[in-house]
Amino acid sequence: MSRYFDIDSFLAEQTRVPVVFNSGCTGLGKEMDKMCQTRDLPMGEEVELPFWLVPKLFEQNMVGPKMPDCFDERVWQVVEAEPKNVPLRDFNPHFFEFGARFTELLRDEELHEQLEKAFTARYSKLLVGAALSTSEFKDRHLLSREEEKLLDAGRDSMKA
Repeated sequence: MSRYFDIDSFLAEQTRVPVVFNSGCTGLGKEMDKMCQTRDLPMGEEVELPFWLVPKLFEQNMVGPKMPDCFDERVWQVVEAEPKNVPLRDFNPHFFEFGARFTELLRDEELHEQLEKAFTARYSKLLVGAALSTSEFKDRHLLSREEEKLLDAGRDSMKA
C-alpha cells in the first residue's frame, strides 16, 4: 500500500508490470489489452498492468507477475559493470522504491540482493556529491528519484 500523501510512492506504483493471467477475464479484454480482439481476455494472456493493481490480483492467484524490463538481465549486466555511471532513471525514475515493492511482492531474494548491491555501490557517489555545490555535481542525471532525495537531504544537512 502506498504512503498516501507521498507523490514519489504514488508514482512508483504507476510502473507497469507484465503479468500473465492464470484465468480468463470476462468482459475486460479491451480494457486490459488494447490489442485484444475479443471482449474477454483468455487465460494465459500477457498484459501490462500498473503495479498498484498487481498485488491483489496476485494474492488471489489471478495473475502471475513477470520481471519488468527495468530489472531485465541486460540492465543488471550494465549496473554490475559500472554501477556508479548508469542512468538508473532511464530504466525507472523510482528504480529502488519500485524494486523494493516488487521484491516484497514476489519475495525475490536475488532481486533484493541485486538492488542492495547496486545501491551500496552508488552510495559513495552520493556522499561525495552532497559535499559539492550544485554546479559541481555533474552526475545528477544518473540518479534515481530516491538517490536525488538522499543527495538533497545530505546537502541540506551540511548547510545546517
